[in-house]
Amino acid sequence: MPGDKYLIYIRGNTLDEATEEAIHLTYWLLTRALLEHRRQGRNGDFEAFAIEVLASLQKYRHLYTTNSPELSDAEWPALTAPKRHR
Repeated sequence: MPGDKYLIYIRGNTLDEATEEAIHLTYWLLTRALLEHRRQGRNGDFEAFAIEVLASLQKYRHLYTTNSPELSDAEWPALTAPKRHR
């Protein structure tokens, strides 16, 4: 649509492949949103929600990720403790 900043297109030959791509995209977008909230000092309910969802996605990654040498565990972004703003 005109004026949209984001257009999400997911490719996959199977439903499993499309789901995997969607979850990886969700992880990436949620991480970016969390970092932006922290940068702006807007900690709170969203931060708790984001960290909980990201932790669940990381914990169950083996269920939705195909075995691929593309990403190792060390390459997945690690979240640091929330920054305190005064």
